[in-house]
Amino acid sequence: MSSNQEIIEFKRLIINKIIHNETLINLINEQGVTIDNADELIDNNIFRYDRVPNTEGETKTYITIKVDILRINPRNDLYKDILITLRLVTHQNTVKLNNYVSNKLDDMSVELSKLLNGSMEFGVDELKLTSDYEDKVDTYHPCRVIRFFTEGFNKGCS
Repeated sequence: MSSNQEIIEFKRLIINKIIHNETLINLINEQGVTIDNADELIDNNIFRYDRVPNTEGETKTYITIKVDILRINPRNDLYKDILITLRLVTHQNTVKLNNYVSNKLDDMSVELSKLLNGSMEFGVDELKLTSDYEDKVDTYHPCRVIRFFTEGFNKGCS
C-alpha cells in the first residue's frame, strides 16, 4: 500500500457518512434524491475534489472534499499530518431556510461537524475540527470551509 493511500480512503469514508445522513441529504435538497438513492449525489453534489460552480446561475448545493498530507514528521518519519477540507457551496438564492434562525450552509456545517469531529476512523488519533469559516466562491455562491486535522502513519516507512 502506498504511503498516501489515506487520500482515497478518507474521501470514501466521508462520502459514505454524508450519503447515509438524512439531514445532509435534505439540506443538499437535490430534486428526486432521498436517503434511499443518495448515492446519486456522488459526482453531482458531492465531489472528491475542490469544484467551483460552472456558471453564475448554477443553483446546486454541493460539498467538495480535499485530503492533504501536510508533512511527514521530521523527527521520526513514522507519522504524518493530514488535513481534511470540506467546502460547502450553494447559490445565494438557495442559502435561506424557512426557519429564519439559521441558513443552509451553517446547518450543513453543524451536521458535518457532528459526523466527523472526534471520529477515530481517520488516522491514528481522533479527527479534530480546526476551523470553520464563511467565504465566497464568487459573487453568487457563498460557502463555508471546514477543516479537520489528524495524524496518520507514514505507511511508506520501514
